[in-house]
Amino acid sequence: MNNWKLTPHNSVLKHFIECYWFIQKSVADNIHTHPKLNPDPHPHLILCESKQAYDYSTEAMNLSGRACHLILPHTKTFVIDHTNPFSLLGIKFKPHALYVLRTLFGFTLVPGANNVLPIDTAVLLSLTNNALKHILALAIIEPAQVCETMDEVLLNFLQKDPDDFKDKHWHLVDAVLSIMSESLESHSQTVFLLNDVHKQLNCSQRTIERSFLRVTGLTLKQYQSMQRLEKILNYLYLCDEKQINWANIASEFDFSDQPHLIRYLKQNLGMTPGEYTLKRDLTIDVYGNFA
Repeated sequence: MNNWKLTPHNSVLKHFIECYWFIQKSVADNIHTHPKLNPDPHPHLILCESKQAYDYSTEAMNLSGRACHLILPHTKTFVIDHTNPFSLLGIKFKPHALYVLRTLFGFTLVPGANNVLPIDTAVLLSLTNNALKHILALAIIEPAQVCETMDEVLLNFLQKDPDDFKDKHWHLVDAVLSIMSESLESHSQTVFLLNDVHKQLNCSQRTIERSFLRVTGLTLKQYQSMQRLEKILNYLYLCDEKQINWANIASEFDFSDQPHLIRYLKQNLGMTPGEYTLKRDLTIDVYGNFA
């Protein structure tokens, strides 16, 4: 199995893209065939060959197709069919990127969460099948060069100045995300107090909530919950099963008690802590913490 993660080199793209990532699974790789993709506030554009099938499912729906596609922010855990070999190049966008790029993607409005949309990269990114095959082949041996190539492709895709698509809602959400990120990085707490946001921005909490939902398709609480879950999963990824103490984790991540943590994981992952410890079948467990 081959995988990597790199950030864009271009400063303009860094406003919209968290990273480029790549995964390749070969016939010889003996790994979990149906890993689970945990809830995520970030859209991911998946680039792959036209014959490559994809399948994402929950208890309520199945989203399948072939070729390139866009995974929208999702509040549900997706089960992915990774039975067969594949090569996937991903673009992980920031949570509020699609609001700015919606016109270029052809969306009248920001699409709802919990969906996967087929994307024609020949039309969208001017990438022919041969060009895409070349990039995917290059990703196996020259990740840095792929990063440079994708920067060029996406800058051509933007064409106009992205500032032309930004409005008061986007700027407000951008400020909210910056405040939340800075606060969580500079303090030991793992939960940001949402009541503090409107005070710093001199704006009503209701206005912030409305703009956040409009721009990201998520509520602030949904976003915060996903960020919290990501921190927990990153922590668990580094732990051996025998080292996991769920009572300590509940305290470490600001849950009122262990039953509160159990309910939280059950709601977000569909598994109790005990079930997760036995299965360890999330994408972070199967492919590592790369995206």
